[in-house]
Amino acid sequence: MAASIPSTRSSSQTPLWIYLHFPLLPLEMLYCDDTPGPAVLLDQRQSRLHLCNDKAKDRGLKQGMAIATACSLCPEVQIFSRQKHRESQQLEALAIWAGKFSAQICLQPEDGLLLEIASMLHYFQGLKVLQQQLQQQLTRFGFSIQWATGHTPLAARLLARNGTFIGQNKNQHLARLGQLPTDCLELDEKSSERLIGMGFFQLQQLLSVPRNELASRLGPELVNKIDRIIGQQADPLCYFELPLHFSRQLDLSHEVENSEALLFPLRRMLGGLEGYLHSRQLRTQQLTLTLVKRGSAADHQHDYHKVDNQPFGKRNFNNHRAGNSSINGRGQRVTVKHHNGEHRAEAWLELWRLRIERLTIKQPVIALRLEASHFREKENRNHNLFIQENPEEPPAHLLSRLQTRLGESSLHRLALVADHRPEKSWKTLSLNQQLLQQSTHQEKIKSRTEEKPGRPNWLLEKPQPLQAHQLTQQNITIETGPERIVSGWWDETPIRRDYYIARWPDGRLGWLYRDDKGMWFVHGWFG
Repeated sequence: MAASIPSTRSSSQTPLWIYLHFPLLPLEMLYCDDTPGPAVLLDQRQSRLHLCNDKAKDRGLKQGMAIATACSLCPEVQIFSRQKHRESQQLEALAIWAGKFSAQICLQPEDGLLLEIASMLHYFQGLKVLQQQLQQQLTRFGFSIQWATGHTPLAARLLARNGTFIGQNKNQHLARLGQLPTDCLELDEKSSERLIGMGFFQLQQLLSVPRNELASRLGPELVNKIDRIIGQQADPLCYFELPLHFSRQLDLSHEVENSEALLFPLRRMLGGLEGYLHSRQLRTQQLTLTLVKRGSAADHQHDYHKVDNQPFGKRNFNNHRAGNSSINGRGQRVTVKHHNGEHRAEAWLELWRLRIERLTIKQPVIALRLEASHFREKENRNHNLFIQENPEEPPAHLLSRLQTRLGESSLHRLALVADHRPEKSWKTLSLNQQLLQQSTHQEKIKSRTEEKPGRPNWLLEKPQPLQAHQLTQQNITIETGPERIVSGWWDETPIRRDYYIARWPDGRLGWLYRDDKGMWFVHGWFG
C-alpha cells in the first residue's frame, strides 16, 4: 500500500484546504464509456439500489429500491455490483492524479481527497483558475464532484459533503459552517439524536454555548471535534506519498474485443500518469500497455505500487471478476514512444489514439496495465511577457505522431561515417538509436565545413554518366577542382576519382568526378 508521512505544513502560512467529494465514485468508476445511460449500483446484499446516477433518478429510480422495481421502471438500466475492496485503490489513483494540483494530499476514505492549496494559489494565479482546471480534468474522467474550501481540513470535508462551496477566507467558512445541520457533523447516530432532542439543529447553536457547559452536558469528544472544525485545535494529518515507479493495472469488468473501447479507461490511467510526472518533475519517453487476456496466468497481485484496479463495465449481476482474477500480467504488449519525452495526458492520448487505430486485439481483453519508462527531467521554460510563444507544434511531437502512425521503422535520421568515399560517408539510424558521441560528432561536422571545396547537400543515389563532349556542348564551366579521393583499397569497392564543382548555363551547381578510366559522372547537386 502507499506510505504516508506526518503533516509538516508551515504555521506561518494562512491555511486553506479544498476537499474533493466524489458522491458517485463507486458507481462511476465502473462506467465503460463517457456517455453512460441510466446506471445503478447494488448494495452489499445485491438486493437493493445503493447509488443511482442522474439519468436513473430521472426515470424514478432511487436509493433503497428493489431490483425488480427498478427494472420495471427502467428496463435498459445498467446494474453494477459494488466492488468495495477496489474503491480504495481507485481513490489512490485519483490521489496520484491530484499531485498535479497539490504537493500535500490526504486520502479521505471512502470517497474523498483533501488537498492543501494555500501554497499553490500563486502557482495557479488564484483560486478561480485552480477550480476551473480541476473541473475540466474531472469532467474528462467522468466523475461527479462536490468540493469546498475550508480554513481547516475538517471544515473543508464537512462543507464539501454538504454541497459545493468556495470561500476565500476564514470568516466566510465560519459563516457557512454555522448553517450546517448537526446531523451533518459526522457524529454517531446516538449523539446526533441526542443533539436534536436537546434542540440543537445547527452548528451555530452549539458555537453559541460556552465550551465548559457544552463539555459537561455533551462530553469532551464533541467539544474537541468542534474545535478541530473551527480551527481552535490542531488536526493531525497523514499525507499520501507517491510510489517510486509508475505501473498501474486496471481490471475490466467485461471483456473488450474492440480496440476503440480501450480509449476511455486509458484516458483515466493517463490522467494519473500526468499527476505523477508533474509531482516528480519528469517526462517520459515510452509507455507500454499490456492487454491482459483471459486464462493467461495465475495469481492476481493487489500491490498498490503495481496494481490499479479501476473496473468498469455494463450490466454485471454476478461480478465474476470481483476478487478472483486469474492474471499474471502476460498478454499482448503495445508500446508508444515520444521522441523528446512528454508529461501531458492529452499529448499521450493523441499518440495512443493513433496507435490503437492500427491495433488488432487477438483475444478478448480483461485487464490493462500501463507502465512508464525512459524518464527525463521536465523542461522549465522561462516565459517572457514581451515575446509571444510560437504556437506551432514542436518537432518532437510531429516526429512522435508520424512514428506512431507509420511505425518505428518508417522514420530515419542521418549520421556520419568515418569514410572518405561520399556514398559511404553516411548512414541511416532509427529515431531511437544513439548518434555518435557528441564531441566526435561535432568534430566531424566542423571538419566537413572547413573542407575545400564544399560538399553538396543532395547526393545522387547512383552517379549519372556524363559524356566528355557534353561538357563543351552544354557550356558547363569547371569552377573548382580537382579534388582527388583514393579510398576503399581495403574492401571490394575501391575508388580513384577527381572531383570538380561545375556550373551549368541555367545556374545549377553540380559535383562532378572523373574516374581512373577517364569517364565523367554527376554525383550531386548544390542547393
